[in-house]
Amino acid sequence: MTFRPTSAGTKQFRLDLDTRDGPAVLSFAGTGAVNAVAAPPGAPPASPHLRVTPNPCADALMVSIEHASGEAALVIVDALGRICATHHITATRSEVSTCRIDVRPLAEGAYRILCRTPQGSTSSPLLIVR
Repeated sequence: MTFRPTSAGTKQFRLDLDTRDGPAVLSFAGTGAVNAVAAPPGAPPASPHLRVTPNPCADALMVSIEHASGEAALVIVDALGRICATHHITATRSEVSTCRIDVRPLAEGAYRILCRTPQGSTSSPLLIVR
C-alpha cells in the first residue's frame, strides 16, 4: 500500500483488508501531517493555489496566487453568491503573484474569494470584521 496525498495538511487514512472469504484481521487508521506534495513526472501543471491574509480582515487583504500564469480574475461573493467585487491580476507561474484588495466598501460578514485562471479555479473563505 502507498499513501499518496494530493495536498499538504493534516490527512486521515483508513485501511480495511477484505478477502473473498470474509473480512481479514488487518485493519488500521491514523492521522498525520503532510508537509509537501511533489507531482509525479509528466503530471499536468498544478491548479492555482490561493492564499488570503489577514483573514479575518477589517480594511484590506493581500491575495497571493501560486501555480498560475496569465490573467487571473479574483471575485468576492457574499453568502448568497452575489458578486461584491472583482479584481484582475496578471499571474506569473515562476513566482507568487500578489495583490492588495481594499475591502472597506464591503459590509462585515462572511464572503468567499474565487480565483479563476487558465489553469483552473479555486476559492477561499473570507471574513470581514470591524
